[in-house]
Amino acid sequence: MSKRRQGSAKQSTSARASDPRFVAVGVLLQVQQGQSLSTLLPEKLDILDAKDRAFCQALIYNFVRWQFELDVLLSRLMKKALKPKDA
Repeated sequence: MSKRRQGSAKQSTSARASDPRFVAVGVLLQVQQGQSLSTLLPEKLDILDAKDRAFCQALIYNFVRWQFELDVLLSRLMKKALKPKDA
């Protein structure tokens, strides 16, 4: 990998770490694997500034709040069930 590519890869990794959407997805994946949201959230939100922290928290809470209804709607709209590896 060239030095230019390595530099951009480092920037994109650090940019993702401070992106509230990226943080939200990471937290939701960990919660889906059985970790506690109340334990994960404070630690993960600490890396974000106040505005992004509020946005990230709203994304996470609203996704958790609506997850069941979204799953029901998706199952009605999908012609075939998801394969286990895609679920």
